[in-house]
Amino acid sequence: MAEQNIQTWKTIFKVDSLLIFRVIAVIFPILFLSVAYFPVPDHIMIGTFIWLVWILTLAFKPLSTKTKEKTKVPFYDWILIAAATYIFRHYVFGYYEIMMNMGIYTLKDYIIIISAIVISLETARRIFGWVLPLIAVGSIGFLIYAGFMPDQILGRIFLGELGMFGSIADVFARYVLLFMIFGRLMEQAGGTEFLYRLILRLKKVRGGPAKAAVIGSAVLGMIMGSSAGNVAVTGSMTIPMMKRVGYKPQRAGAIEVAASLGGELTPPVMGAAAFLVVANTGVPYREVILLSILPAILYYIPIFLSIHFEAEKYNFVSTEEVDETGPTLMDFSHLFVPPIVLVALIIIGYSPTYGAAAGIIAIIIVSQFRKKSRMSFFKIVQGLMEGALSFLNVGAAAAVLGFIMVGVIMAGVPGQFGNWAIGLTGGSLPLVIFVVFAMGLVLGMGIPIVGSYLILATVAGPALESFGVNILGAHLLIMWFCETAAVTPPVCLATFVACGIAGSKMWPTAKEAMKLVIGMYLIPILFLYTPLVSGTLEQRLMVFAFAATGFVLYSILTVGYFKGPIHIGMLLAGWVVVPMLFFQNIYVNIAGAVLVCLFIVVRYILSRRRPA
Repeated sequence: MAEQNIQTWKTIFKVDSLLIFRVIAVIFPILFLSVAYFPVPDHIMIGTFIWLVWILTLAFKPLSTKTKEKTKVPFYDWILIAAATYIFRHYVFGYYEIMMNMGIYTLKDYIIIISAIVISLETARRIFGWVLPLIAVGSIGFLIYAGFMPDQILGRIFLGELGMFGSIADVFARYVLLFMIFGRLMEQAGGTEFLYRLILRLKKVRGGPAKAAVIGSAVLGMIMGSSAGNVAVTGSMTIPMMKRVGYKPQRAGAIEVAASLGGELTPPVMGAAAFLVVANTGVPYREVILLSILPAILYYIPIFLSIHFEAEKYNFVSTEEVDETGPTLMDFSHLFVPPIVLVALIIIGYSPTYGAAAGIIAIIIVSQFRKKSRMSFFKIVQGLMEGALSFLNVGAAAAVLGFIMVGVIMAGVPGQFGNWAIGLTGGSLPLVIFVVFAMGLVLGMGIPIVGSYLILATVAGPALESFGVNILGAHLLIMWFCETAAVTPPVCLATFVACGIAGSKMWPTAKEAMKLVIGMYLIPILFLYTPLVSGTLEQRLMVFAFAATGFVLYSILTVGYFKGPIHIGMLLAGWVVVPMLFFQNIYVNIAGAVLVCLFIVVRYILSRRRPA
């Protein structure tokens, strides 16, 4: 243990030009942990947040994507860091004077604002590539073309409610950062080891590694904020195990992709985009996570059941010996306490910031209870540092998204899009939904879900709301549709990551994954046409029951097996019944459910008559 602590110390506090920034990366989450308990003026908190994101990105992320890791800070990055620090000082300490003189800018003010825009674009480029910065530049260019004065544009970007120091940065600083730190500390305390032991325990169960992938990826994905990152972490364990059991490479990769994508749709965290849903709809976070429970379960039903029926069909059971040495599942059972603390506080009525902060403190305390999970001081420091640096993969978008929103709102795009979409589709809601789906798919190809959701929600949200649909349902639909880009060709980043681990080709893997994530395409439509997220508990449970029955039958039909192989005639008949469970007519739903029950009973009877 002592040697491990010394190694951790050397890793964190290695004396080089990055040392000061490693220390800042440790302090970063601690500062915003304190925001949950001590009130800080908004301009100080958000200004500090953007400044720290800027300097950490410039310090740790290379200028070129060809360089994997920086070992020192070059002179040009020192210049940018110095400029970012001056901008921070000017904004935070001169905030009230700037607000008093809004609209009256000196040459110095112009230089500072333009420098802030350039640094925002550069930090976003280093993390996300060229797509997001180009959209931002395009939005500013369009405003200039539309005749807006530079003073108007620059003032809204620098000081506006939706600007780089506006509400988007506030959401990232108060919520997203702390939840990602929570996830990283859970990993440090043994969350990954717990997942590995769960996989080992399920190896003797039919389809065990695949089922463990679903459970583990759902838990890990809700706090990682990146479906591709989730695939990389859990897939490195689950995909090889699935292949050894007998799964084809493309099927193993597809299962991991489907499981990982659901993490960002699963309460209580639901990734980073859920906090933006809260900000856009005004619906309390507690209600969002409670109303998202049934849709999340629906999403996983066809995935889990397809795995189960396929495992029965091909008898996928591991013959490897389970490693009985080392930690057991019970050694990590106490790690359930921090998530329970987090969720309980939010449901009681505390803010997500307070709940996440309490959850982080609970991890540090609870991890000390058992030797296998005990985190030393150095390990806690390392977890804070790694959490802050991994947060940059999401947080670097905050400032740029701010002035993209300024461009979209000032140009009146939401209203124009609504008129265009309604005119193009003849006022047909299904066609508008299809247009929104297509836009979510395109935006999601080059932008992370926080960006694609925010842009599409701003542009298309009002158009959907004009049909009188539930506002939360409309925004959840947009969020779910944006997530489809991770699995739907041609880009499908999460699928590509899985292919790299599984050694499979993209198109076969994507095809299998899309069959599994059918819920991601269908459930959002239920948000608008049913009371799944807008009705009473009884109404929501009724919709859930019929949709779940439909997904059960879908799983059986796609695998072609339930208590034995299914004849082609019955398969064709089954495909006629599936839509009946989603059709919005209670009598059709009941008829479909009765037919599914009859189908299951017949299959049970036939299986008992079949000779052993």
